[in-house]
Amino acid sequence: MGIPEILRLCEEDFHVDKRVSRFTVPFGAAECRIGSMHFIALSALFIAAVQGVSLSPLQVAIVWILCSLSSLAVPAVPSSSLVVVLILLTSVDVDGEAMGILFTLEWFTDRLRSTSNAMASTICTMLVDKLCRGKLEVVTSGKTTSTGEGGADTDGDFSDLADDSKDGPNSVLLKIH
Repeated sequence: MGIPEILRLCEEDFHVDKRVSRFTVPFGAAECRIGSMHFIALSALFIAAVQGVSLSPLQVAIVWILCSLSSLAVPAVPSSSLVVVLILLTSVDVDGEAMGILFTLEWFTDRLRSTSNAMASTICTMLVDKLCRGKLEVVTSGKTTSTGEGGADTDGDFSDLADDSKDGPNSVLLKIH
């Protein structure tokens, strides 16, 4: 799912203010690599387990720290995470012989990573819109009016985020009105 489709989804289906979506969606696409981070860490731990290598708690912590940092550097190119997994395995003294298992499933895991990254960016955009709505100016009928001085609705009640009343190809669990 590319940036234009996420923008269309946020602005048309979820009614997110364009000022919010035009900032958070590209930023999220550039920096939000949560799917890649999980894939890199879990793949490294999986390969170690397949080879019968028992990692110490310190080595597991090193894996999580390195994958968190390296996921920011992974380009949005298919199979680029596999290179990072191999580098990560060498940093904890695990042989990368079993990487073939990951190569065979790459087509599927790449789709899972992309979906996870797109969902994280969309949810972040909707939450930022929800929290900033009170501070943004709403343009209606050619007039600019302020939505109030009280600020965003940040009382911790997010019960209105769940909406399962619509069924369709673009329906998700979170929806902001």
